[in-house]
Amino acid sequence: MAKRIKRKPGKIETFDFENRTYQIDPDLKKVYRAFVEIETSKASAILMSWRESVVSA
Repeated sequence: MAKRIKRKPGKIETFDFENRTYQIDPDLKKVYRAFVEIETSKASAILMSWRESVVSA
């Protein structure tokens, strides 16, 4: 039988990218829009842009 692993949700960051608002969970490296996970290729672009903004801040 499969066992569900409980985890604490990570710190969610809000980030504007291409005139849309996304939620980013940096610990899990996941990107959401209205808390629906975004496709991997677009998520990678959003995460790179978000990381650049965090480093420059």
